[in-house]
Amino acid sequence: MNWDAQGYPAYYYRHRWDNLVPVLIWLCICLVFAVTSTQVVFTDYRWGQHVHLTALFGLIVAQLLLVGAVSSFRSPAVRIIPVFDRPRPGDSPAYLSGHALARRSQQLDALAEELGLAPLSTFGFGDPFQGETLAWHRPWECLDTICALLQHPVPADVKADLERLARALSHAREEGCDFALLLEYGDVTCHAIWQARQAYI
Repeated sequence: MNWDAQGYPAYYYRHRWDNLVPVLIWLCICLVFAVTSTQVVFTDYRWGQHVHLTALFGLIVAQLLLVGAVSSFRSPAVRIIPVFDRPRPGDSPAYLSGHALARRSQQLDALAEELGLAPLSTFGFGDPFQGETLAWHRPWECLDTICALLQHPVPADVKADLERLARALSHAREEGCDFALLLEYGDVTCHAIWQARQAYI
């Protein structure tokens, strides 16, 4: 098992492209603006007298476009977190972690399938905020998979995320809560998004 390679879920790559389309449109608008502005500079000032100003302006515009492009195509912070079907005491360690689970999702799913167990991805990733259905599952169904994965050698950060997730699901089992796994982008979110999801952490 190659744990060094990134293995984000297929769901991540699909939605990443959907989210990049508006960014690409914005970059094209910025490029048109930069070209137009550069033409204005060349029109208003003679090249011989203002070569330094023109070069500096072009460099600044090019740098801004480059920073925007790199920031857009760089993989954002993404994590796999558990959500529940009713309010309950939050498991903040599980909510604030999950980065390693997302980064090694494909490897973990492949290992689970080798063991004859349900992959972690079968327990979630549908997001009502994206117009999708959030399917609820029984905690013990996923706990069987997590316990089996922890019996095999996995990277330390993956093991830590699995243990945090197992604790959160164990608490949910005791409280009679159903759960789902979400693919959460970034390290923070807002109340309006959770209202749209109608889920609890």
